[in-house]
Amino acid sequence: MTPLDFLARLRAERAATLLAHSALPAARVGAAVGWDDPTYFARRFRALVGLTPTEYRRRSRSETR
Repeated sequence: MTPLDFLARLRAERAATLLAHSALPAARVGAAVGWDDPTYFARRFRALVGLTPTEYRRRSRSETR
């Protein structure tokens, strides 16, 4: 794993935590983890996690209920 791949994975993990446990809009979550462009954030998150940020938030919240 390259350093940039590691950084992307770390950002995606932190974003997943924020999406699941905060009310921040997805674009703000992306900016908080270092992906300032919301479109780029959504594309990278989906590539790494397999779901869009919105889908991830919806599923994580429905699983906790």
